[in-house]
Amino acid sequence: MTQLLNGHTKEEILKRKKLADLYYDNYRKYKNEGKYQKASEFLWGALNNLIYALGLLYDEKLTSHKKIKGFVSDISSHFHKPEIARLFAESAEILHANFYHDFLDEDSFKIHSENMEKLLNELTSILFKELEKRDSAGRDY
Repeated sequence: MTQLLNGHTKEEILKRKKLADLYYDNYRKYKNEGKYQKASEFLWGALNNLIYALGLLYDEKLTSHKKIKGFVSDISSHFHKPEIARLFAESAEILHANFYHDFLDEDSFKIHSENMEKLLNELTSILFKELEKRDSAGRDY
């Protein structure tokens, strides 16, 4: 599953990670204000950009919800981390729907957002480990 990167790809990956971080900061702001529908939007945006960045590592452009879902399943299997697929299915999808339908109460939002934070941390770890592998291989991209 390892793909070599060119300079443009690495630049786009880092741009997407930076955007994910910005969305995550906005999520925290709206969460602290008790605006869970808006917080859900930004949390989904953070996840979407992080997964897009991971996709670029493997020369995949994840341009639809279906592609994102399939890629998450692939990453979960490839890295032997079933919790990635589980957290995506159980919480990321719920928070994505909450952005459109605003149905989560505070307690439910808290449970799903904590799960989503775990998912983001796991995916961020994978992203940086995979980038580091390419750097340590002496690739000049």
